[in-house]
Amino acid sequence: MRTIKKLTIGVILLLVFPLLSHILAGSTSEVKETPIRWNVYAGQTITFEFEVPFPEGRFFYLDNYGLDYLHIELNGYEIDSIIDSFDHCKDTEFCCDDEACYMPDEGAGLIDLSTYLVAGLNTMVVTGAGDSGAHAEIGIVTEDLEASRAENGIIPLADTPPSFIVPPTPPPAATLVVDAGSVLTFSVKAATPDTGTTVQLGVVGLPLGATFPLPAPANPVQSTFTWTPTTAQAGLYDVTFRATDNRGLTAPPHHVNIRVRIPPPNRAPVFSVPPTPVHASTLTVEVARNLTFTVRATDPDISDVVSLRVIGLPRGAQFAIPTPANPVQSTFTWTPTLDQARLHTLVLRATDGRGLSAPPHLVKIRVRIPNRWEPYFSLPPTPPRRAPLVVYAGSPMSFAVMARAAAPQDVVTFTATGLPVGATFPIPAPSNPARSTFNWTPGFTQGGSYTVTFAAQDNRGLSTGPYRLRIIVRQPPSLVPVFDVPPTPSRDSTLTVQADQLLTFTVQSTSPSAGLVTLGVNGLPPGAAFTIPTPDATVRSDFSWTPTSLQAGFYQVAFTARDDSGLAARPQRVFIFVVR
Repeated sequence: MRTIKKLTIGVILLLVFPLLSHILAGSTSEVKETPIRWNVYAGQTITFEFEVPFPEGRFFYLDNYGLDYLHIELNGYEIDSIIDSFDHCKDTEFCCDDEACYMPDEGAGLIDLSTYLVAGLNTMVVTGAGDSGAHAEIGIVTEDLEASRAENGIIPLADTPPSFIVPPTPPPAATLVVDAGSVLTFSVKAATPDTGTTVQLGVVGLPLGATFPLPAPANPVQSTFTWTPTTAQAGLYDVTFRATDNRGLTAPPHHVNIRVRIPPPNRAPVFSVPPTPVHASTLTVEVARNLTFTVRATDPDISDVVSLRVIGLPRGAQFAIPTPANPVQSTFTWTPTLDQARLHTLVLRATDGRGLSAPPHLVKIRVRIPNRWEPYFSLPPTPPRRAPLVVYAGSPMSFAVMARAAAPQDVVTFTATGLPVGATFPIPAPSNPARSTFNWTPGFTQGGSYTVTFAAQDNRGLSTGPYRLRIIVRQPPSLVPVFDVPPTPSRDSTLTVQADQLLTFTVQSTSPSAGLVTLGVNGLPPGAAFTIPTPDATVRSDFSWTPTSLQAGFYQVAFTARDDSGLAARPQRVFIFVVR
């Protein structure tokens, strides 16, 4: 079967027959004929019947609206035409360009189709293909196209009934299978090739609960069948769709078989052991040691997906909830702290997409304190060692260092070596935990790299070993203003005040370049006072606030400093906690 390809939209093609002497003209010259016009839609195969008094002087008319190809069979003969350049038509019976159709073996010229047309009744079968909604208008006309449009076409033997368009309509006698409880939906579309005609859809045998809205007559016309059968409706159903035009012509009944199956019983998910720990097993981990294991669940019904969740997740533990899948898995990871030394119980749950769950899967975790165990640094607040700390010259830096002993009755003592000039790290009294703060504002001549070594030792002589932090001092990209600490509170420090008690502190900023600094403030609580001072190389002002009992809570105040050249310091945040 050959096909018409690359059809140009709106191109009118004339298959011109050699105009023989009208020997029979005398018997037909008085006939006034109406042109035949048909619409062929993508997915349709339509049979046309028409009558011509004589085959000579008749032409084929085509006006395409998006079809990709068209196959024509006339009186049992396949007549295929490829819309392409003449050189690509060697294997076809004839081909066409934008102006006319030619015989490839004979070159340019007119085509004699008298072999295909007969005087009297003729039958044409047309199949169109392309995107949904694409169609073409075709017809049989006389040599004078304009005259044919007016009155001199061919008188059809009979009107053409509508037909169903496949797809989107399911093929005739197709069997669609759906599980009880699932949704089945499909479209039904019909059209008629006769212009000026509308089509009405109908349905017979609509199952209980199914819907098929009957649309207003149109050409083409389309509606959607939707049904969610119940288990009581298992079986085979024959749904018949009908298409009737406004002249009473009807398409052959279009049968669609629907088989409703009862799906197999839903089976619950199961936990995969391993890698999931055995149900009700106990895992043991020491304080400050990491515990990691994988949880995996599967569903024997391969079409189901499984959701994981966990109950009783300890503080600090991580268990990311994955996207439902089959199988599905996630990883539990936890580094318990000293105050978590006890027995913990996790409850793992796995539920499929239909709501059926596996039995709860218990995993117990015992956190213990070892008999002999060194002190350790708590992260946070102690900075991690994996990356250096970077500070600009002239800017303050501050961080806390905290260490704990294994046993509650033990105490920890700090040591610190390698402190840069000007840095402070007060050694606190032995305690558990022990904590102190490193503070330093490097000068503009102190650029470079520094290593500060901290260590902690408990009263039994056990030590953490050296804990080295690298500090890099860089020269600022510009001499931006800085907040002076003190008297300004440290950045991100927290101040606590009782309701109805006065809180006051000073904020001071200096410009290293002796520029004029302007102070600002954001997030000032209601009732608090902070006067913006006159710009100067060093500016300061006092914050004062007596919160009421109704203002109990947490507040964040950010102070800003900008010099007259536009350089701004990093906002100095201060957190205020008001308690009743």
